Amino acid sequence: HVGGLIAARDEHALGLVTTRALADSAYVEQRLHEAEGVFIAGGDQATYVRAWKGTRLERALHAAWRRGAALGGTSAGAAILGGFSFTALEGSLRSSVGLRDPFHQQVTLEREFLRLSFLDGVIVDTHFATRDREGRLLAFLARIMTNGWHDAPLGIGIDEETALAIGRGGHARVFGKGNVTVYRPGRPPELCEAGAPLTFADVGAWRLARNDTLDLPAG
Repeated sequence: HVGGLIAARDEHALGLVTTRALADSAYVEQRLHEAEGVFIAGGDQATYVRAWKGTRLERALHAAWRRGAALGGTSAGAAILGGFSFTALEGSLRSSVGLRDPFHQQVTLEREFLRLSFLDGVIVDTHFATRDREGRLLAFLARIMTNGWHDAPLGIGIDEETALAIGRGGHARVFGKGNVTVYRPGRPPELCEAGAPLTFADVGAWRLARNDTLDLPAG
């Protein structure tokens, strides 16, 4: 349980893996090499990006995935699993702010922090319905296309008490009480500029409920 990992060596707790020193420690790397499953806790995804990117921990997560270990997360821990991710380096973002200006300073995006084959071209957002995050996910997709990062990115919004479980072949199934909403732009946004409201017309949206399935990364 990496984000909230209390890792003990002898009688000394390492505590949360929230610093680059811990993320680069041989002990944490070894624990990940021994893991059959890794679950990344919620919290602040900015901490993960600042503390984990380019470290032994990041490399060990990729190694765990390649050897067949289960890899998952909740809230911020799920948001960093996509090929693209909202980093929250300037704090959280309300949908109204992202739609009013998709280049607002709080629209902070990262690509290829984690590189998991079935989430290539995908950005994940969580607490989706409860926190009204459709608008900001659309702003993220618009920025990804405007930045030239991907021609057809996929946005996945996951409700609370809900999970999207992805098998090795990329076949995913919805579990839980809420929905998983999938967004696929048909073409780039009509207007995505700094200081101007977003205009983004051709976006397909599908709301999936328990036991509905999805093939990734194709969508």
